[in-house]
Amino acid sequence: MSATLETKGATGDGRPGRAAEPAEGAGVGLALRATGTVVAPASLVSGLLYYFGWVRTNAQARYFGIDPSVLDFSTKDYLLRSISPTFWPLVLILVTVLLGAFGHWRACSWLESPSRHAALRRAAFVAGAAGLTLLGFGLLATNWRAATGHHLLLTPVAFALGVPLTGYAVYLFARLRPGGTTPGSTWPYLPAVAVTIATSLFVLSLFWAMGDYAHMKGRRLARQIESNLALLTNVVLYSDHSLGIEAPGVAESETPAGEGALRFRYSGLKLLVRSQDRYFLLPARYEGTAIVLTEEEGMRLEFVRGG
Repeated sequence: MSATLETKGATGDGRPGRAAEPAEGAGVGLALRATGTVVAPASLVSGLLYYFGWVRTNAQARYFGIDPSVLDFSTKDYLLRSISPTFWPLVLILVTVLLGAFGHWRACSWLESPSRHAALRRAAFVAGAAGLTLLGFGLLATNWRAATGHHLLLTPVAFALGVPLTGYAVYLFARLRPGGTTPGSTWPYLPAVAVTIATSLFVLSLFWAMGDYAHMKGRRLARQIESNLALLTNVVLYSDHSLGIEAPGVAESETPAGEGALRFRYSGLKLLVRSQDRYFLLPARYEGTAIVLTEEEGMRLEFVRGG
């Protein structure tokens, strides 16, 4: 005869016992699992990196008056351009998560000491008040930009900090209620759904903040290029026909007859970027005009180190 193992225990009166409940901190574990579910898929990560690279490139191109659609960059180009605007934000996020994990560990140790409950309750109140204040500021900044300013990052960062602070304060108050710190305690199903929603809002706020940072990064890089045009690669352009380039600092001249059919020479150009068969050039004296040049027969470009 074979014995069947039951997963449920039995009480003293013969009734089946309840299945083992999750350990303490199940709410935080649920939040971490929900975060992994949202950000883990490789396709989603690649899509986000592509988006951040596009935002950075879009901001940089529009600063020079170039519509990003004419750049015709490949997916790999945008992925490579996402490294700069995502590296330091990701480092900051990971460090913050580590600090948060350490703080949660300390809070759990205080929960086991009744003498620490009063201090922990005060800390939860401060965290909740700060979180609600940040959420209120985020809502105000979203709907009344004139009252809070037009600075990027402020609104998404307010949400990204306000959501976890408020949620964790609620978690601590739930654990500090009578019976909330017993080993078998856990949150009912509805608060678990709330934790998942709060985690999703937190992740979306992070993506929003990183998108704003990528935009700022693109604008900052464009301003650096404008301030250091002399360091860009010099371009000397030869053509068999006049291109009619008229821009500050660009000089057109005719070459001696002995140099073949490429009669026209253009100097005073700087290489901004090349994509496919297009060259995006800036005049040596940039005053808001960018030049888009399509590579074709009867044309030669020479590149000379800048600086």
